[in-house]
Amino acid sequence: MTTASAVPAPFRFLYLGDAQNGLSDTWPRVIRAAYAAVPDARLIVYAGDLLEEGYDDALWGAWAKGLGFIAASVPSLPAPGNHDLHRPPDSSDSEKVFEASPLWRAHFALPDNGPAGLSELAGQNYYVDYQGVRFIALDANPFANDDYVESERARVQGAELAWLRRVLATNPNRWTIVVQHQSLYPLARGRDYAEMRTALGAVYDQFHVDLVLMGHDHVYARTHKVFAERTVAPGEPGTIYAISVSGSKMYTVATKREALMAAVLEHAQLFQVIAIDGGRLSYESHGADGELVDAFDLTKTAPGVSIYTDRSPAGGRAK
Repeated sequence: MTTASAVPAPFRFLYLGDAQNGLSDTWPRVIRAAYAAVPDARLIVYAGDLLEEGYDDALWGAWAKGLGFIAASVPSLPAPGNHDLHRPPDSSDSEKVFEASPLWRAHFALPDNGPAGLSELAGQNYYVDYQGVRFIALDANPFANDDYVESERARVQGAELAWLRRVLATNPNRWTIVVQHQSLYPLARGRDYAEMRTALGAVYDQFHVDLVLMGHDHVYARTHKVFAERTVAPGEPGTIYAISVSGSKMYTVATKREALMAAVLEHAQLFQVIAIDGGRLSYESHGADGELVDAFDLTKTAPGVSIYTDRSPAGGRAK
């Protein structure tokens, strides 16, 4: 483990979608392949649903065993998914609660710089500045899940949005990356988080978020540059949204959102390598066998302005 530079400097990190299933057999091959490909990774970003049941200590043990020595070598930046909030079936708690299982905070040492007035959600919303990048972990469950008491849901949404705007408005870094679980542009059947897309998308547009990393749909999908819910030209302001999955649970794509998507892929366990080098952000998605399935670059020319270059490999698996 290497101490971060106090000033912007090149580095690489890994992004993983839902692990959730296959923790003892099929998921470990993905994280080990990812680390073998990028042994100098400074961070691992997890887009939620690390396991099927957040309350199950045995599943946490399987997840940690799958990571092995990597857990002690590379810091983790997780955002909570809906499964990470699950309580035991016989618990007196509601099945749908805002607060992650106590095991969430037991396994991670996360910054305590989340929204004011939401101390019960400590470690579920936070930000980290690392060598020219502001990473923001956002708990999107209050926006995507309508099972909560409406007044409480509105209270948490309001606190998170006020915090998110402040964290983005005071960002001194060249790059901004948000990690959340549910997707603004979902592809799985029966999912369309219009309220979340309206609320968060407007904030991401306003503050020129570069990249949003997500999970939940158990497919792979990556947009072109998007602004105001439409694809924009490579040099215009906009955000790229990615969905990925690293575990063995897979869904079938119900809608491809063709107008937005640069790449869509089903039934593949994947890991992503993201490199930051000054004014360039390079993104690559790989299968568990190491095959490159998708890639793009962003070249930052001025604050809030970047050039997007699609590098999806010809004949690659992502279509």
